[in-house]
Amino acid sequence: MGRTKAGKRPKDENKPKRSVSAYFYYLAQCREDAKASGKAMTKVGEFTKEASVKWGAMNDVQKKKFNDLAAKDKARYNEEMQAFTGKPMKDENKPKRPQSAYFLFLADYRIKMKGSDISNKDLICSAGKVWGDMSSKEKKPYQDKNAEEVKKFEKLMKDYKENGGAASAAKKAKVVVEEPNGASEEEDEEEEDEEEDDEEEDEDDE
Repeated sequence: MGRTKAGKRPKDENKPKRSVSAYFYYLAQCREDAKASGKAMTKVGEFTKEASVKWGAMNDVQKKKFNDLAAKDKARYNEEMQAFTGKPMKDENKPKRPQSAYFLFLADYRIKMKGSDISNKDLICSAGKVWGDMSSKEKKPYQDKNAEEVKKFEKLMKDYKENGGAASAAKKAKVVVEEPNGASEEEDEEEEDEEEDDEEEDEDDE
Protein backbone atom coordinates (compact mmCIF):
# COMPACT_ATOMS: atom_id res chain seq x y z
CA MET A 1 0.00 0.00 0.00
CA GLY A 2 1.35 3.46 -0.89
CA ARG A 3 2.10 6.23 1.56
CA THR A 4 0.84 9.79 1.73
CA LYS A 5 3.11 12.82 1.32
CA ALA A 6 3.52 12.88 5.09
CA GLY A 7 4.98 9.39 4.94
CA LYS A 8 1.98 7.69 6.54
CA ARG A 9 -0.03 4.89 5.01
CA PRO A 10 -3.63 5.82 4.07
CA LYS A 11 -6.05 4.55 6.68
CA ASP A 12 -7.70 1.25 5.72
CA GLU A 13 -11.37 1.53 6.63
CA ASN A 14 -11.65 -2.27 6.73
CA LYS A 15 -8.94 -2.63 9.33
CA PRO A 16 -10.31 -3.78 12.71
CA LYS A 17 -10.74 -1.08 15.32
CA ARG A 18 -7.95 -0.97 17.90
CA SER A 19 -8.69 -2.54 21.26
CA VAL A 20 -9.61 -0.30 24.20
CA SER A 21 -7.32 -0.10 27.23
CA ALA A 22 -8.52 -0.70 30.79
CA TYR A 23 -7.99 3.00 31.55
CA PHE A 24 -10.25 4.12 28.70
CA TYR A 25 -12.99 1.75 29.87
CA TYR A 26 -12.65 3.37 33.28
CA LEU A 27 -12.75 6.85 31.74
CA ALA A 28 -15.93 5.95 29.85
CA GLN A 29 -17.48 4.79 33.13
CA CYS A 30 -16.50 8.11 34.73
CA ARG A 31 -18.27 9.97 31.92
CA GLU A 32 -21.42 7.91 32.46
CA ASP A 33 -21.29 8.46 36.23
CA ALA A 34 -20.86 12.22 35.72
CA LYS A 35 -23.76 12.31 33.26
CA ALA A 36 -26.00 10.32 35.62
CA SER A 37 -25.23 12.68 38.53
CA GLY A 38 -25.88 15.75 36.39
CA LYS A 39 -22.30 16.94 36.73
CA ALA A 40 -21.34 19.14 33.80
CA MET A 41 -17.97 18.46 32.18
CA THR A 42 -17.16 22.02 31.18
CA LYS A 43 -13.41 21.50 31.33
CA VAL A 44 -12.54 18.16 29.74
CA GLY A 45 -8.86 18.49 30.57
CA GLU A 46 -9.50 18.90 34.29
CA PHE A 47 -12.06 16.08 34.26
CA THR A 48 -9.59 13.72 32.58
CA LYS A 49 -6.77 14.74 34.92
CA GLU A 50 -8.97 14.08 37.97
CA ALA A 51 -9.99 10.68 36.59
CA SER A 52 -6.36 9.82 35.88
CA VAL A 53 -5.36 10.58 39.47
CA LYS A 54 -8.16 8.38 40.81
CA TRP A 55 -7.16 5.58 38.41
CA GLY A 56 -3.60 5.72 39.64
CA ALA A 57 -4.75 5.34 43.23
CA MET A 58 -6.94 2.29 42.51
CA ASN A 59 -5.74 -1.20 43.48
CA ASP A 60 -5.85 -4.34 41.32
CA VAL A 61 -9.19 -5.44 42.76
CA GLN A 62 -10.81 -2.11 41.89
CA LYS A 63 -9.31 -2.21 38.39
CA LYS A 64 -10.28 -5.84 37.71
CA LYS A 65 -13.58 -4.99 36.01
CA PHE A 66 -11.85 -2.72 33.54
CA ASN A 67 -8.87 -5.05 33.04
CA ASP A 68 -11.30 -7.87 32.21
CA LEU A 69 -13.06 -5.66 29.68
CA ALA A 70 -9.73 -4.74 28.11
CA ALA A 71 -8.69 -8.41 27.94
CA LYS A 72 -11.93 -9.31 26.20
CA ASP A 73 -11.58 -6.50 23.68
CA LYS A 74 -7.92 -7.37 23.09
CA ALA A 75 -8.95 -10.94 22.25
CA ARG A 76 -11.57 -9.55 19.87
CA TYR A 77 -9.00 -7.32 18.18
CA ASN A 78 -6.48 -10.14 17.85
CA GLU A 79 -9.05 -12.45 16.25
CA GLU A 80 -10.23 -9.77 13.83
CA MET A 81 -6.64 -8.86 12.93
CA GLN A 82 -5.84 -12.51 12.30
CA ALA A 83 -8.71 -12.69 9.84
CA PHE A 84 -7.74 -9.32 8.32
CA THR A 85 -4.03 -10.05 7.84
CA GLY A 86 -4.04 -13.83 7.59
CA LYS A 87 -1.31 -13.90 10.26
CA PRO A 88 -1.46 -15.79 13.57
CA MET A 89 -2.52 -13.80 16.63
CA LYS A 90 0.29 -12.43 18.76
CA ASP A 91 0.46 -14.04 22.17
CA GLU A 92 1.55 -11.37 24.63
CA ASN A 93 2.22 -14.05 27.24
CA LYS A 94 4.81 -15.74 25.05
CA PRO A 95 8.36 -15.02 26.29
CA LYS A 96 10.17 -12.41 24.24
CA ARG A 97 13.16 -13.60 22.27
CA PRO A 98 16.51 -12.64 23.81
CA GLN A 99 18.45 -9.85 22.18
CA SER A 100 21.51 -10.77 20.18
CA ALA A 101 24.99 -9.76 21.33
CA TYR A 102 24.97 -6.99 18.74
CA PHE A 103 21.65 -5.55 19.93
CA LEU A 104 22.91 -5.58 23.52
CA PHE A 105 25.92 -3.61 22.29
CA LEU A 106 23.64 -1.29 20.31
CA ALA A 107 21.67 -0.45 23.46
CA ASP A 108 24.91 0.60 25.17
CA TYR A 109 26.01 2.50 22.07
CA ARG A 110 22.74 4.46 22.01
CA ILE A 111 23.36 5.53 25.62
CA LYS A 112 26.92 6.52 24.75
CA MET A 113 25.73 8.61 21.79
CA LYS A 114 22.75 10.16 23.61
CA GLY A 115 22.71 13.91 23.22
CA SER A 116 24.63 13.91 19.96
CA ASP A 117 23.17 15.36 16.76
CA ILE A 118 23.60 12.10 14.84
CA SER A 119 20.46 10.77 13.15
CA ASN A 120 19.12 7.34 14.01
CA LYS A 121 20.09 6.02 10.56
CA ASP A 122 23.65 7.31 10.93
CA LEU A 123 23.82 6.00 14.48
CA ILE A 124 22.91 2.49 13.32
CA CYS A 125 25.48 2.71 10.54
CA SER A 126 28.14 3.94 12.95
CA ALA A 127 27.32 1.22 15.48
CA GLY A 128 27.63 -1.45 12.80
CA LYS A 129 31.10 -0.23 11.86
CA VAL A 130 32.23 -0.03 15.49
CA TRP A 131 30.91 -3.54 16.17
CA GLY A 132 32.66 -4.88 13.10
CA ASP A 133 35.99 -3.42 14.25
CA MET A 134 35.71 -4.73 17.80
CA SER A 135 37.94 -7.59 18.89
CA SER A 136 36.60 -10.91 20.17
CA LYS A 137 37.62 -9.85 23.67
CA GLU A 138 35.62 -6.61 23.40
CA LYS A 139 32.56 -8.48 22.12
CA LYS A 140 32.73 -11.20 24.76
CA PRO A 141 30.77 -9.35 27.52
CA TYR A 142 27.85 -8.93 25.12
CA GLN A 143 28.10 -12.52 23.92
CA ASP A 144 28.16 -13.76 27.52
CA LYS A 145 25.12 -11.63 28.34
CA ASN A 146 23.34 -13.03 25.29
CA ALA A 147 24.14 -16.58 26.43
CA GLU A 148 22.59 -15.82 29.83
CA GLU A 149 19.48 -14.37 28.20
CA VAL A 150 19.16 -17.41 25.93
CA LYS A 151 19.18 -19.73 28.96
CA LYS A 152 16.50 -17.65 30.68
CA PHE A 153 14.45 -17.61 27.48
CA GLU A 154 14.67 -21.38 27.08
CA LYS A 155 13.46 -21.89 30.65
CA LEU A 156 10.60 -19.44 30.20
CA MET A 157 9.61 -21.12 26.93
CA LYS A 158 9.61 -24.50 28.62
CA ASP A 159 7.28 -23.21 31.34
CA TYR A 160 5.16 -21.46 28.72
CA LYS A 161 4.67 -24.66 26.71
CA GLU A 162 4.02 -26.77 29.79
CA ASN A 163 1.28 -24.35 30.83
CA GLY A 164 -0.57 -24.60 27.54
CA GLY A 165 1.12 -21.84 25.55
CA ALA A 166 -0.98 -19.68 23.28
CA ALA A 167 -4.10 -21.81 23.70
CA SER A 168 -4.10 -21.24 27.46
CA ALA A 169 -3.45 -17.50 27.08
CA ALA A 170 -6.29 -17.09 24.56
CA LYS A 171 -8.69 -18.96 26.83
CA LYS A 172 -7.88 -16.67 29.76
CA ALA A 173 -8.35 -13.58 27.61
CA LYS A 174 -11.84 -14.57 26.47
CA VAL A 175 -13.58 -13.86 29.77
CA VAL A 176 -17.20 -12.86 29.19
CA VAL A 177 -18.16 -9.65 31.00
CA GLU A 178 -20.68 -6.89 30.38
CA GLU A 179 -19.32 -3.74 28.82
CA PRO A 180 -20.15 -0.40 30.48
CA ASN A 181 -22.24 2.10 28.57
CA GLY A 182 -20.22 4.71 26.77
CA ALA A 183 -17.26 2.41 26.15
CA SER A 184 -17.35 3.44 22.51
CA GLU A 185 -16.39 6.98 23.47
CA GLU A 186 -12.69 6.20 23.85
CA GLU A 187 -10.12 8.47 22.19
CA ASP A 188 -9.98 8.42 18.42
CA GLU A 189 -6.99 6.28 17.41
CA GLU A 190 -6.04 8.27 14.32
CA GLU A 191 -2.35 7.80 15.06
CA GLU A 192 -2.44 4.02 14.68
CA ASP A 193 0.84 2.12 14.61
CA GLU A 194 0.74 1.02 11.00
CA GLU A 195 4.03 -0.82 11.38
CA GLU A 196 3.05 -2.78 14.53
CA ASP A 197 2.99 -6.09 12.67
CA ASP A 198 6.59 -5.56 11.52
CA GLU A 199 8.05 -4.21 14.76
CA GLU A 200 9.95 -7.39 15.60
CA GLU A 201 11.65 -7.81 12.24
CA ASP A 202 14.69 -5.69 13.15
CA GLU A 203 15.64 -8.19 15.85
CA ASP A 204 16.33 -10.80 13.19
CA ASP A 205 19.25 -8.78 11.80
CA GLU A 206 22.63 -8.74 13.49
